[in-house]
Amino acid sequence: MKLLLEHGLEGVTGREIAREAGVNEVTVFRRFGDKARLTTWALARVNPAPLLERRQPRVDPSTGARASEGLVACLRDLREVLLERPQALMLLPHPELANMVVATVEAARSFLERALSEARLQLRPEVDVRASAIMLQALVFTTVAWQQEPRLRLQEREWDRLFESSVRPLVRGL
Repeated sequence: MKLLLEHGLEGVTGREIAREAGVNEVTVFRRFGDKARLTTWALARVNPAPLLERRQPRVDPSTGARASEGLVACLRDLREVLLERPQALMLLPHPELANMVVATVEAARSFLERALSEARLQLRPEVDVRASAIMLQALVFTTVAWQQEPRLRLQEREWDRLFESSVRPLVRGL
């Protein structure tokens, strides 16, 4: 993944891949056949989209406060999944890796739309679920991107306050 991020699929050689992995080039090609299969295997290991597609939000819509807590928990959950696989959001410059980025973006938005739909009874009537999901997704993606740069890092509690502040205007009576 390091070499793919640095050079893209076309810009990296089998010899460089083998050197980075600490094995013989023949070993790499015997196991994977070619760079395309190796890339597919590597991407599958870091792609969070399948995890997000299977993940079910747990939002209790019985009260505004519970709905808000559930939405914030979903934001934290999404953030944790992405922090475990930050490569999924850093691949945009390489067209051969763009499908994983697109799948991650779509799966994250879908997860947040499902969470907001579960909270629907407690959302303000003017809330647009899709627009809100995209806004919240942008916030979560920013938290992940900022973690990669030490000068921009915030403490987890600071992100939680931002998540809570972003959800509050969506929920009735808060």
